[in-house]
Amino acid sequence: MGANITENVTFSDIWMKRKTFSLLPMEEGGRFALFGDVAHKMTVNLGQGGNCAIESVAALANALNAANLCR
Repeated sequence: MGANITENVTFSDIWMKRKTFSLLPMEEGGRFALFGDVAHKMTVNLGQGGNCAIESVAALANALNAANLCR
């Protein structure tokens, strides 16, 4: 949390001045899929959402294919 954003501002500084926050529960059950930074809890500034989405979809496709082959 103490990583610098600029020379004089850290993530901790911003976190301590927040107005509000909430943690979302981990969802289980039902029929839905999450991909990218939504599923992997990344901050948007990392720019990894697209990469994670592609990896997640590829893993899901492989798992569905493997499940279909087992029938």
